[in-house]
Amino acid sequence: MDQHSPSSAHYQALLTRFNQITEHGGGRFRISMMRVNRCLILRFEGEVAIFSSSDLLDRIRPVLNEAKGQACVIDLSLCDFLASSAIGFIAVVSMEIGRTGGGVYLVRPNEKISRMLSILGIDKVVTVVESVEAVIGE
Repeated sequence: MDQHSPSSAHYQALLTRFNQITEHGGGRFRISMMRVNRCLILRFEGEVAIFSSSDLLDRIRPVLNEAKGQACVIDLSLCDFLASSAIGFIAVVSMEIGRTGGGVYLVRPNEKISRMLSILGIDKVVTVVESVEAVIGE
């Protein structure tokens, strides 16, 4: 099996390492990642206020490289607030996934987050959906 296949042990190890690093969240937010079918799913929970997007990008870049041409779903349904750095992270992920032919989908951002995404024009480069299942087809 190819190490770049989403079902390979190498790919699963990348996901496990990412979740071990990020799931603790430390305080009022948590960011976690999983893989379902051919979709990479990032879940933001709580108030993502203090956030190092460059640190998270460094950690997620190997997984993004493995997910070329696939969908990335960012689930914001449990997110109350996004700092500007988190919004910047979404923009960078959108550019990186878009370069390889994939798409970025945001799940149910609240009104405040939606307004900020609209002001910054990010809503033009991502697709807002009602559920993760709407993208992964389950």
